[in-house]
Amino acid sequence: MSTSTTARAESARRLSAALVSGGYAEEPVVAPLVEEAINSGSSFAGLLISRGAVTAEVVLGMESQLTRLPVVDLNAHRPAANALELAPLSMVREYGAVGFELRGDQLVMAFTDPPGPDDLRSLSVLVGHDIVPVLADPLAVERLLSSMELAEGSGAAAPVAMPVPAGVGAVATGVAGDVAGT
Repeated sequence: MSTSTTARAESARRLSAALVSGGYAEEPVVAPLVEEAINSGSSFAGLLISRGAVTAEVVLGMESQLTRLPVVDLNAHRPAANALELAPLSMVREYGAVGFELRGDQLVMAFTDPPGPDDLRSLSVLVGHDIVPVLADPLAVERLLSSMELAEGSGAAAPVAMPVPAGVGAVATGVAGDVAGT
């Protein structure tokens, strides 16, 4: 992922501390995941969720509070096809983000981890639009990226939504509707 190592590490440590101090997770559980995320370049939020350490709702809610970024539920709100097409697959994979919605000259992008200012500037230059970041469940972003890769490999049009697997709950925050227009 292109998110700077320093920004990723700082974000993971802040989220870890907030989850522990809020009583949502225990330090011995999250500390190794922080290090794994930093060393591997993986999404810390994604590791927390995929390993069952904390639910997606708690992770995204806390991350939203810390960063003041809204959360969008990619399982409930379909990314706009024109927003998905603005960012090449290799670029979205690198940044851990997908286009979500085009608003005039602004592209709303759903990120697996909070982007740093340098990432936003770089992405803005690459796509030719100002970037408005929102957070999304890293597992939902990964499913979308995987389905886009499959579609790209088959020559089919990229899907704009993916099915919600059984047992996966939707993330609900007060700001998701603002971004998704609901």
